[in-house]
Amino acid sequence: MKYNIDKPPNADPDARYILRLFDMFDGWLSASRSMTWTDAVNLWSEKTNKGTKMTSYADGDYWDIFPAGTQMLMTPEYLGR
Repeated sequence: MKYNIDKPPNADPDARYILRLFDMFDGWLSASRSMTWTDAVNLWSEKTNKGTKMTSYADGDYWDIFPAGTQMLMTPEYLGR
């Protein structure tokens, strides 16, 4: 499994995260609301069959977790779609 449910990437207990899908044609698509680290990892695990598929660029489309305020450049809006 790519993520440790008990160890968020920062020490802020109030930090929020968002799950995004990288679509090879449209770039990054937001796929969740802002949520806790535990909820984000649980949703990521559900979408990736417990981390066994769609987890890296080599898979084509893939899921990843980001801090909720992260601005993505490769989005349908940025790409003019």
